[in-house]
Amino acid sequence: MKILSEPVSNLVAKYVLGREHPAKQRLIRWFFRLTGSRVVIHYGSGGKISLDLSDGVQDSIFRYGAYEPEVWTALESVAKTGDVFWDIGANIGSIAIRAVLEPRFKNVFCFEAHPVNYKVLVGNLGMNPSEKVKPFSFALGERAGQLEIASGPPGNAGGASLMTENRGGKTFRVQCKTIDQVLAEGLATPPTLLKLDVEGWELAVLKGATELFRQNPPRALVLEAAVNPDGTIKDKELEQFLVDRHYRRTHIARTYGRMEGVENFLFARQ
Repeated sequence: MKILSEPVSNLVAKYVLGREHPAKQRLIRWFFRLTGSRVVIHYGSGGKISLDLSDGVQDSIFRYGAYEPEVWTALESVAKTGDVFWDIGANIGSIAIRAVLEPRFKNVFCFEAHPVNYKVLVGNLGMNPSEKVKPFSFALGERAGQLEIASGPPGNAGGASLMTENRGGKTFRVQCKTIDQVLAEGLATPPTLLKLDVEGWELAVLKGATELFRQNPPRALVLEAAVNPDGTIKDKELEQFLVDRHYRRTHIARTYGRMEGVENFLFARQ
């Protein structure tokens, strides 16, 4: 992984955002995949982030300043002073960095099991130094043990998944803990607000947090879930887990108005 200096990043930005030509996008993807280079841009409210422009999500952040900005807007809308924020499935840190920069958050705990993404996450957090953030390189799930995590398809680092049916790319053996175990071991303090984006593994994470939801239920959480054509969540057990614990669901509409096969939802405790 090579982080381009800001002057070089600025030159790259001028080329990428400048006049189009037929081979331009292919050249950009080829360069970043071949060299492993990352450009640095200003991000959020005074932060920085490094990006691989061969990755679709990261390219969107580069071009438009954010990916799924509605997710952060939803989190901001329910944030309170003194919140403890958990980012589960932190990827490269696009939400975590904003959380670090958010003065209402007392602590930020990031969880990213994929070793390549975790390395980038740590580097990006290092460009936004803060004593209130702590990253973890293990997975969260229903029980402790060892799991395999598969890389996402080319151009989608955030698609790394612990789901067996999604293991199409290179796999890595990773440690898994439960949320209740993390709290019992004193590795983190209970979240008052969390974001959960783990490519279909959401229910397993929640099932590993029964004591958390019994003793210190988070005030609200944002999660990603596969949906039916009418926008309802496909996994009824996932939604029922939260409904049974007195959470009410609100769909987080995408900024461009179209509904995709996977959508984001805010669950707030009633």
